[in-house]
Amino acid sequence: MGGATTIRTLSQDKRFKGGVALDSWMFPVRQDTIDFERKNLLFVNMEKFQGEKNLETMKRFEISPAEELETNVISLKNATHYAPSDILITLQNGYIGELALGKPDLEFSSFQNVLASSELFHGWIKNRLCAEMETFLTACRKYEERLLYGIKMPEK
Repeated sequence: MGGATTIRTLSQDKRFKGGVALDSWMFPVRQDTIDFERKNLLFVNMEKFQGEKNLETMKRFEISPAEELETNVISLKNATHYAPSDILITLQNGYIGELALGKPDLEFSSFQNVLASSELFHGWIKNRLCAEMETFLTACRKYEERLLYGIKMPEK
């Protein structure tokens, strides 16, 4: 979903004011140097996809609590890797969808995951381009029960 591309673009092309990395696989950037302000990058993760090694790499790009925002890493609880895409909506409630993607989250539908991801994405971009934070904060408040803030390492 473009996380590594987003990170490299922010680092190499100063025309970009900010970026959102949706459920990033961090392996391609595990040794990259950080040549951009971390506050310009938002990670929107899906809780069920992120593993320990991936999160360890992501920590290098996370905003420390002393900076502008408390964190630039948000995770949707109980969401799978494909949650911000329409593939789950297309395949939900069908045998092939359940076989390939597992049982759907009955408390928060695939459509709701797409909406949450989109609203968080839109709010963050509006913040970076227009210096307007309220849209992002409104999305965070709206989905507060479904969000995890910061990097939470899996329990061993």
